[in-house]
Amino acid sequence: MDDGRNALYRRRRTVERVGLTARFISAAVALPGFATYHPAAGTPAPPMDPVVAGVLSAAALLLTNVFAFKALKHLHGRRYRLLSAGQVAVDTAVVLFSVWYFLADPRSTTWPVLALPIVVAAVRQRLVGALVTWAVTSSAFAAMLAAQHPAPGQASAAPSATAAGLAIGLHLFLAIIVSLQNQAYVRQLRELERLRSELTLRATHDPLTRLPNRALLYDTASSMLADDDTAVTVLLLDLDGFKQVNDTLGHAAGDALLKEVAERLRATLAPGETAARLGGDEFAILSPTPDGEDLRSRVGATFTAPFASVAATAAAAHRPPPRVGASIGLSTEPPARDRALDTMLADADTDMYAAKARRRDATPRCACPTPADALPGLPVRS
Repeated sequence: MDDGRNALYRRRRTVERVGLTARFISAAVALPGFATYHPAAGTPAPPMDPVVAGVLSAAALLLTNVFAFKALKHLHGRRYRLLSAGQVAVDTAVVLFSVWYFLADPRSTTWPVLALPIVVAAVRQRLVGALVTWAVTSSAFAAMLAAQHPAPGQASAAPSATAAGLAIGLHLFLAIIVSLQNQAYVRQLRELERLRSELTLRATHDPLTRLPNRALLYDTASSMLADDDTAVTVLLLDLDGFKQVNDTLGHAAGDALLKEVAERLRATLAPGETAARLGGDEFAILSPTPDGEDLRSRVGATFTAPFASVAATAAAAHRPPPRVGASIGLSTEPPARDRALDTMLADADTDMYAAKARRRDATPRCACPTPADALPGLPVRS
């Protein structure tokens, strides 16, 4: 995952695990808690059989944990958001049920726990979810209070209208504050993850071409060379004409050429292969194949077409475009041998310079006139 996604998913995983643990504990407490409940003297009888109430509460909590288990397997996308909203809805229903059940008993004051689903919604569903949950709990709480009509001489734990209004206002404040804090935390988390990803990219990739650098090439090679069942080929490539491009067209043209070379190398890679820039105009390709000549021909074919960046810069400067080519060296190691990337790079370097020498020897030489053959009347410089 990129740009904060990994950190966000880790956070979601933590939220789900905490919710699972809290609900399992609550379910274990709910059943005996309801079953052993006896109303205080002088208070109305419970609205439902205590055992039935305990079973319903525990079943609802366990059902919510089913959603949580599914959410752990789907930490991204619309499905996670639906599962998360489902958990908030059932949690809210369980809390409302508990408040309704014990509201008439003066020995228990359960209505403050209405803040719990609001906080959970703020963490899971941001501001909108928190406000929706606050509206639902506040409306349900107001309806419960309106339905309370204790008989003369009966006590009630229901708060006064003033206290209830203050509680609802505080819950709204809590919904807004927690939601805004949560949003700020998520933004900071994503920014930190983005910075970490950028630092990791800079440490392992060439900043100009975005190819892996030498350090990442060595890390990749260490795992590939450790596999005794895989033959490994290293291709070393050195640009011919790069210095001339820099000298005649400028360093910006040289940088553009390096980027274009990197794009062409990426396009030639087969699955499992890695291209890297070692520095300057030198590139390498690491391939899990014993057929180095096929790799050489694939890479060599990318240099048959002229480089558009060089041609465009030369045309703008009214200069002939320098000729750009490549010298390629190979080193292949069969499986089940003591292998090291340094040794393979050295062998490929030797092969590359041998190829340069063969090409130089095969180039027709100019039959330049000697001083004795110089045209009459023209000075000869020694």
